[in-house]
Amino acid sequence: MSATAGTTDHLGLTWEAFLELPEALLKHAELHDGEVVEMASPARPHQLALINLIMALGSWVRERGGEMVTDPHVKIAARTGYQPDLAWYAPDRVPASGYWTRAPNLVVEILSPSTRRVDLVGKPTGYFNAGVEEMWIIDVDERSVVVFGPASSSEVFERGDTIVSPLLAGFSLPVDELIVVTE
Repeated sequence: MSATAGTTDHLGLTWEAFLELPEALLKHAELHDGEVVEMASPARPHQLALINLIMALGSWVRERGGEMVTDPHVKIAARTGYQPDLAWYAPDRVPASGYWTRAPNLVVEILSPSTRRVDLVGKPTGYFNAGVEEMWIIDVDERSVVVFGPASSSEVFERGDTIVSPLLAGFSLPVDELIVVTE
């Protein structure tokens, strides 16, 4: 998500009550310790990186199965849930119908200045505690990608590198194709 726009007067909500809020509010919102945090729309470099990742990952998902979705709500705890920019659910985590109830296998967060600290410090632990297997943090300003595994392992990919993923066997993507300079 992009910059934090503000919080609403919805305090002390449970995850279930949060999901009952109007769709317009949920579109760009997360639940942090019972408080709804509204997020601003992402900036252009953020959107371009997301589109590039979707295009690159799309053929891998079609071959391997599962579902790739943007902005899903992921339950972290009773009063906390995040909305990653992109998530991939392996075939065994895709529900037969309705809403995703299990954590995705992969989440991707694209950093924004106002969410940088939460994305880097708080979210990895929350995601892994919820059952996520791998997390990517994309920093369009630094032109880097950090791939986190559940055992506090991480690998940094920078300009000139090719991103590989322990979770996504056979997938690779040059950082320079993911994060395109728009200056």
